Amino acid sequence: MKRNIAIVGGGIAGLSSAHYVKQLAEQNGLEVDLRLFESANQVGGKISSIKKRGFLMEEGPESFIVEKPEGLELCRELGLAQELEHSDPTHRIFYIAQAERLVRFPAGVRLFVPVNFKGLRNTSLLSTKAKLRACLEPWFYNKPRSDDESISDFIRRHYGKEYEQNIAAPIMAGIYGGSPAQLSMRATFPKYAMLETDHGSLNRGIKHLPLIKAASPFVTLKGGMQQLSDTLAKQLRDHIYTGSQVTGLHMVNNRFQVNYRQNNESFGFEADAVVLATPANFSKELVERPYPELAKQLGCFSYGSTATINLGYLKEEAFAAKRLQGAGFMSAIGNQYPLVGCTWASNKFKERSGDDHFLFRAFIGGPEQDNWQAQSDDEIITQVKEAFRKYMGITGTPVIQHVTRWENANPLYNIGHNNRVSQIQSTVSQIPGLYLTGSSYRGVGLADCIRDAKRSAKDLLESLGT
Repeated sequence: MKRNIAIVGGGIAGLSSAHYVKQLAEQNGLEVDLRLFESANQVGGKISSIKKRGFLMEEGPESFIVEKPEGLELCRELGLAQELEHSDPTHRIFYIAQAERLVRFPAGVRLFVPVNFKGLRNTSLLSTKAKLRACLEPWFYNKPRSDDESISDFIRRHYGKEYEQNIAAPIMAGIYGGSPAQLSMRATFPKYAMLETDHGSLNRGIKHLPLIKAASPFVTLKGGMQQLSDTLAKQLRDHIYTGSQVTGLHMVNNRFQVNYRQNNESFGFEADAVVLATPANFSKELVERPYPELAKQLGCFSYGSTATINLGYLKEEAFAAKRLQGAGFMSAIGNQYPLVGCTWASNKFKERSGDDHFLFRAFIGGPEQDNWQAQSDDEIITQVKEAFRKYMGITGTPVIQHVTRWENANPLYNIGHNNRVSQIQSTVSQIPGLYLTGSSYRGVGLADCIRDAKRSAKDLLESLGT
């Protein structure tokens, strides 16, 4: 008996869901009519690589992290193993932009936990008092809180305010684009929250985390991250409906009626199961009529806005004041410039700009900046160039520039996030055949989305009796 399956959303979560549904159905001998609906004219979501004038620019994510293997595993499944490229291990160091200068991030700090204190000893990011406080963390043990707490509160309990502001906060804001004072520790970094539960001291507990045996922490695709979405799209080409805006769901004879518009015409598809791989705020609109309680829960999430600015220079102008060694920098909280951070893309990965040019990827937005959205692209670029002049001494004119805005596109896992997700999961479990996946729920990275999509596909196929 053929089963009809609808997947809504053609970003990495939707594409991965379709891939694994198709794979599991074939393995179990289940005949399916699988359809993926995407409102845009191409799939990929935030994954978008631009090749222009010898530059390879990423509008969205530029890599996977090696520590989470799901992205690498999917690439290998798709025959992309030879296209994988690790970040340059000779450029692993990075900096904190503080008071119009770049200060090297201390060595020996794993995320925000000091594995050893030699690196802290010489850093100018901390006062002598703050360094001593960080070293004494094992003796400042606080009993883990029973309720959820912010990243800021968690780190301050262990290392003090100054350490949190100058070492941890720039990294946290760069990863999530939100305020560490509002982001949930348990939702964003559960592994580190568990270190406290199991060991009390993070300094002691970090020794029990396995070290990742890789030359570098990041991996990309040689032709850009869009190679991944393009390869998935090619594999799923008979199942993808682009330019198809899903407008709602309702039940007809115990099956989902998926309503969508394509070329100004309305259509419907009856499905035995539906995967909503769209952001929670969009999924909310789709379920508002049939499942108002679920819609209410999906409306409780927050989102942030950011922009990615790719700027390419002649290498001689990029290196005019100093030779840039490292992967880039993150901005200290409260800096006067709107930058959250900047990746020195040509150092991090090969073939981003050719031998005679250099590519930077700057990021703006986040909790400290709320006025950039009203600015034009030219105004944003002017501010970024001024920051480049102050921090890196670059006074030349970029030979290429490209701004990508992500409006309300970054999920913010604020305090209480895990409870909200649990409540949603409880509600969804009462709606047979409906599944939610994507960056709104269990991780914002590409590997997180792929892992959750695989879980949803497995649950879906099991519910169909395979």
